[in-house]
Amino acid sequence: MRNNFIRLGILGTLIILCIWQTTILWLGDTSSHNFLGDTSSDVVTQPKEIWVNKSGLAYKIDGDNDQGRLGLLIELVSEMKKGQYKIASEDQYTYAQLLARQGFVYEYGLSLSLDEILGFTINKENSKKEMDKISEIFIDISESDSYRNYIYLINEKQKVTAKVTLEGRLELHNKTIKHYNDENKIEGVKTYQASLLNTNYSLFSNYSNAFLKNVFYPLDNQNLPIPYKELYIKPIITGKTEAEQINQLESYINVFFKNPLYKDYSITPDGIVFSDSLNLNIRYSNEGVLEFKKLITGDTIKLSAVEKMNKINNFIAESEAIPEQLKKGLYLKQIVEDEKSGETIYRFGYRYEDFEVLLTDHVKTELKTNEFLELAIKSNQIVRGSWLMLELEMINKDVASYKELTREVKGAINDTLQLCNISDLEADPLDYIECAYIIQSVESKIDFDWASLFEDEWYFP
Repeated sequence: MRNNFIRLGILGTLIILCIWQTTILWLGDTSSHNFLGDTSSDVVTQPKEIWVNKSGLAYKIDGDNDQGRLGLLIELVSEMKKGQYKIASEDQYTYAQLLARQGFVYEYGLSLSLDEILGFTINKENSKKEMDKISEIFIDISESDSYRNYIYLINEKQKVTAKVTLEGRLELHNKTIKHYNDENKIEGVKTYQASLLNTNYSLFSNYSNAFLKNVFYPLDNQNLPIPYKELYIKPIITGKTEAEQINQLESYINVFFKNPLYKDYSITPDGIVFSDSLNLNIRYSNEGVLEFKKLITGDTIKLSAVEKMNKINNFIAESEAIPEQLKKGLYLKQIVEDEKSGETIYRFGYRYEDFEVLLTDHVKTELKTNEFLELAIKSNQIVRGSWLMLELEMINKDVASYKELTREVKGAINDTLQLCNISDLEADPLDYIECAYIIQSVESKIDFDWASLFEDEWYFP
């Protein structure tokens, strides 16, 4: 009799587990639905570039594996989280003097607080206003020893504002420096030069106050052309019929819904719209942009700047709706506080391997978008977002097809001055110039050339 009860108990348990598993398969795993909700882990803010600086000559760190950018970022944040550091004002070194040393430059796409960059609130011994927002971090390896590293914070005016003494050795950073000190290992790797230390061009010798925000220029001349891959842009959703497109989209959009089986969809002249009964609306446009909007009511919880940043970073890292190729190249480019809507808007630029990818105004109008990815937070929720469901591919998939840019930076700057009709650089200085992929139209070959930033607009001379 006792054995029968045991058998019945086991059988009942198995039946319950089968029902539970079947429910998940048919109705979706609602317990894991946190795509638009809270996230539990913090993800560090990605810089635009990480440079290995060797006394004024530099190399870009590329890649998102443990030996590349991600490993360096994790090591820095992990050591800072231990809390064994001191922060003090810095006036011993200028920015140019730091660039003449050996170390790492973390270059960001906008000015952020150190808290927003690291993802947690740090203890500051000095509350100088200049420390609130920084655009670069310099990690000095030349002065590091077995038990400490020195980290310098630099603002957007390229002024060194603070020094962080980190009581701990950054092992991966030191190993990476050794790798780039081996001439055999960096043979063929593109070399850059510090803009403030570059005396070869004398670009602005007639203007005492004019300077660019470039950290580094390519070491370029007619004998050192800049190699780049030939690319084109194409949609990720390739279905020729609406049914095929919907089927492909479901692998991206189902994570939005608590119960994907109960979502509705409609075909409009502009694209495909998905919705549910919970005020969630998702739209895939004919041009290849995915958008979502979530209506919230009665939520007045306020998040700090660090909490908002963490929520945005986690959303991107965990989202199955954002294409992986896009995730790998994203960096934060702009934060906008919209007082009318109460939203904080985060806009992200995109880099393909070593180079910026820029959308012309014509393409932005065509796609009805501001950037490659945009997310908005209101109260404590991400309420809307949009991103490109487009990907870059090499023209020749079997063999990497490389071409070379031979035009030098000096010529590109002069062409920009003429294009923008700039006669007085001290009154109207250029902001930035770099080599970039330039998307002139969708589903076509992508151009590669110099691009200049002037008064918040990109120009392609």
